[in-house]
Amino acid sequence: MLNAFSFIRLCPAPLNCKYSKTACACFCVLLANAPAIADEKAAMKDTVELDTMIVEGASSTRPLDEEPGTASVIDAETIERRMVRSIKDLIRYEPGVNVGNDPQRFGATGFTIRGLGGNRVLMQVDGVRLPDAFSIGSFASATRNMVDMDALKSVEIIRGAGSAQYGGDALGGTVGFVTKDPRDYLDTFGNDYYADAKLGYNSTDRSFLKTATLAGESMGFESLLLLTHSESRETDTKGDNKELNPRRTAPSPQDNEVYNGLGKLLYRFDDDNVLRLTGEWMHSESELDAYHARDPLGIGFPPNTKIFSLITDDRQTRWRISLDHTLDRLGFALFDSAFWRVYRQKTAATQETWQDRDNPLNKRHLIHRIFSFDNDDIGGEIRFDKHFSTGIFDHALQYGGQISMNTITQKRDGSLTYTTGRPPFIQPGTVSKTVAPDTFPVRDFPESIVTKAGAYLQDSITFLDRRVELIPGGRIEFYSLKPQKDSLYDATSKVQPTELDEYKFLPKLGALFHITDELTIHGQYAEGFRGPNFGESNAGFVNDQFGYQTIPNFNLTPETSTGFEIGLRGKGAAGTFDLTFFRNDYKNFLFLDTVCVPSTETGFCLAYGDTPRLTFQQINNPDDIRIQGVEFKSQLYLDWFHETLEGASLIASGSYAEGVNLETGSVNDVSLRGISPAKGVIGLRYEEPSGIWGSELILTLVDAKRPKTAPDDAQFLPRGYGVVDFNGYYRFNDHVSVNVGVFNLFDKTYIDWEDINTRAGDPHATFGAYANADFWKRYSRPGRNVGATLKIAF
Repeated sequence: MLNAFSFIRLCPAPLNCKYSKTACACFCVLLANAPAIADEKAAMKDTVELDTMIVEGASSTRPLDEEPGTASVIDAETIERRMVRSIKDLIRYEPGVNVGNDPQRFGATGFTIRGLGGNRVLMQVDGVRLPDAFSIGSFASATRNMVDMDALKSVEIIRGAGSAQYGGDALGGTVGFVTKDPRDYLDTFGNDYYADAKLGYNSTDRSFLKTATLAGESMGFESLLLLTHSESRETDTKGDNKELNPRRTAPSPQDNEVYNGLGKLLYRFDDDNVLRLTGEWMHSESELDAYHARDPLGIGFPPNTKIFSLITDDRQTRWRISLDHTLDRLGFALFDSAFWRVYRQKTAATQETWQDRDNPLNKRHLIHRIFSFDNDDIGGEIRFDKHFSTGIFDHALQYGGQISMNTITQKRDGSLTYTTGRPPFIQPGTVSKTVAPDTFPVRDFPESIVTKAGAYLQDSITFLDRRVELIPGGRIEFYSLKPQKDSLYDATSKVQPTELDEYKFLPKLGALFHITDELTIHGQYAEGFRGPNFGESNAGFVNDQFGYQTIPNFNLTPETSTGFEIGLRGKGAAGTFDLTFFRNDYKNFLFLDTVCVPSTETGFCLAYGDTPRLTFQQINNPDDIRIQGVEFKSQLYLDWFHETLEGASLIASGSYAEGVNLETGSVNDVSLRGISPAKGVIGLRYEEPSGIWGSELILTLVDAKRPKTAPDDAQFLPRGYGVVDFNGYYRFNDHVSVNVGVFNLFDKTYIDWEDINTRAGDPHATFGAYANADFWKRYSRPGRNVGATLKIAF
């Protein structure tokens, strides 16, 4: 008979984490005696998480606790009760998942899963990919933070490579946002109509949120209209220096506004035949007066240049229209159900910067910069499912394909206006298109057409009375990049852009072994793939003023990965747990590298053209790396000990990861920068059995970033910290409810590694008289803050 000590032997104890064995023991003991409890008591303990279904691509779903890999689903109720306002709030308590944040201008940057972030994590809304992020220099950054939390039914986070199922780009993981349907509201009161209004406030950025929802059904049609508007100011930090220069650590004044609209129209021919039209629109705008970028003394950078003001206006818009059709219970020879979707999605980012400057060369002048980045994506997918048996084996076959074509266009423009002029040569009001080092307009990469296509097949095979399940699968993926040269790109780069056509077969094998009804061993092997995108392949940038040039690389190869994970999962009357060890190997990582430095004879690089440069930089495929770690998640039902504790539970989760350069043995390689320190979450939750009220008190513990594993260029390593949050809700009746929260309850000063890990110090805070040892406080998280929402529904 298995007991707690048997479980400990089953748990992995890899890595150098001194807590792994202890954590494994604690959370396996949790379920050690659960089978002894009466079946009827266990049946009462089906938690929200274990009942949750995860969408597998198109129309089919799978119970979350039967996934061979590690996944999380954050539902709408959790999003609302924890007052989630951003993607960083969303993963606050998720092990192994982080979101970086730029508090100085651009905000939340994107997800990092198991040490991999940026465009290596696939993000999609209702199965439609969000475009890649792109940034260049200090004045331009198009992020993928384009999703409104109030419109979401759920968020699915799949850890590890998902390329075999979701296609290229899912190298580190997949984040799938699923929007709400009319039925999600109509089922609330069982009527053929629904309406609600919601108001929210959060002190961390003095934000006000307004959401209105209408849903209805008639004659087989179901409709939904959801509108959201929010206004906010700059996000608070613990910085207290309010000087108007680069020593400033307090946030600069900022005004933000976000609009979002979601509309859906469904027609049910019957319960197995549903046609759905979706329209989605989101627009955000942010205006910033960058006090921290002022240089009234002219002693920072550029040299001898006084900067009196820097004002920005950033706008981002995304709209999507899609049509999908679900057909179930068809009973055909080749498939039982089918699903298809076609869509078009457009995104546009425009960022403007005005800088009022004075220097000996140009006297008083105003610089205006404009960055634009547009994506126009059209695509579709089709999926089939078939269930059948062969002898003792039951099969759930899934197969289908996707195709998309995305046109990407980018441009930087700008001007310099001589405020005082330089008589007699330049008169006041003269406008120049030259702003060193650029002569505007410029293109940093040519207009590009990216085509992605894939066909996949997966079979879930169960046998031995469903005790064993094997899930083999494979995908053939095609990636094409076709640059469209024009005179603007030629004038900027002077280098022939490269085309790419890549094919890759991506196998996957998952397995589940149900030791008992309560205990399951799960494991997965999967390969990942990501082709070099438009910027990595063809970005070209020339800086004559400082003597360097970024050049395309004609020999880039796609990034690939091989990874496996194995874990032990349990559920019973005592609670639930999931403990997983993972190891992923990555090849051909894409990083910007210096490929030519000045020769000792000439002091210049002449290897790439006739113009001498001090330095040439290029995207390259460096050494292979490995990232491995352990994650766990659990919930203990306290009424297992005594029935008077019904509704109370303890939650706990944690993650630890480490990496190594497989060629050099280095553990602080720049490609490992995305690995965050160990993190643990412990909480006490109570939900009153009738559902009238509930609350949770959560402690988040994060280890310090150690010098041994930090990149050499890191100038600040965050200390470890512990933060306590409180959330609560109360339902006055079926129609009126409130949510309240107090975050960072004890007003802790702390900083997250993912918020500063891409910044090799702050150049504005390290020049001459502006040197400031406390510059890191500019990146600190908010102190104690409160939030509340009021919702009225009928």
